[in-house]
Amino acid sequence: MATAQSTDVWPGATWPDADPAALGWDLKRLSEVDQMAEEIKSAACVAIHRGELVWQYGATSRNFKCHSIRKSILSVLCGELVEGDALDLDLTLAELGIDDDAGLTDQERTATARHLLQGRSGVFLPGAYESSSFDRIRPTRGSHTPGTHWFYSNWDFNAVGTIYERAAGRTPFTAFAEDLAAPLQMEDFTIDRCGYLYEEEISRHPAYLFRMSARDMARFGLLVQRRGRWRDARVVSARWLEESTRRHSEVGPPFSFTAPGFGFGYMWWVPPTESPFGLRYGEGAVEARGSGGHRLALLPAWDVVFVHRANTDDGPRVADARIDHLLRVLLTAHPDGPN
Repeated sequence: MATAQSTDVWPGATWPDADPAALGWDLKRLSEVDQMAEEIKSAACVAIHRGELVWQYGATSRNFKCHSIRKSILSVLCGELVEGDALDLDLTLAELGIDDDAGLTDQERTATARHLLQGRSGVFLPGAYESSSFDRIRPTRGSHTPGTHWFYSNWDFNAVGTIYERAAGRTPFTAFAEDLAAPLQMEDFTIDRCGYLYEEEISRHPAYLFRMSARDMARFGLLVQRRGRWRDARVVSARWLEESTRRHSEVGPPFSFTAPGFGFGYMWWVPPTESPFGLRYGEGAVEARGSGGHRLALLPAWDVVFVHRANTDDGPRVADARIDHLLRVLLTAHPDGPN
């Protein structure tokens, strides 16, 4: 991940409009990206280069559902607890008092909070806010010991939310509003648009649902890309971001949007330097992804933060492959290749 330099530009109360041409961007290519976003029915998009807003499309101020981008948000929030010794990631579920109505086995109770963040708990229970398709691909309970097998499980990630709230003494929504949205001067975020989704017939651990606008998500992404610093203030630990965004697992089928070379950190996706689809991520890239067409891509080699949103309230979803293509074309307008 790139480190901020003294020449970095930061947004204030609003994102200042940049002159993409003055920054070397190809305006003709950017107009083609506009057309492409319209064709694939993107709801909102933002591209930040060197801290400046070089391209935007659609309803960038509307607070859309974040879907699974919520997990990467919580990952960042966990850093404050870990760095402040309020949360020990190596405590087991038994020590943390984490269980569920189905009852965890002795083996499952040995999983740690770190395993949950990594998706390596070995607890193969259904989770709230999870597609029914996971019932067909979920491993059999007890088939893998904690720490030995990666599986993208809402049970793991929702249980992190329970652990977080107990350790922090406040909800992730309050923590986000106070510790991130306020210092980053987010323009659209309101805590009353966030909340828990309980599916008690499935699990006692609720999903924590966020809403955020594209332009506010770009601020969140810029904070992470600049290793937790916002202007002259340290907002998030650089050590935590380095640890949580590096690859801890290799990812593959049955997760169809991934390709060979993808990895997983602490609730972050870690793409390869170059995907088989021809998208050049460059070194140090990391992504947060949400179902239906939500993407936050941090590309430090390009010094770009890219946000794609879809209207998953009442509009069309956008396939991952189409977002990949949109980002690939956007980067052809960039003034130079990866640094």
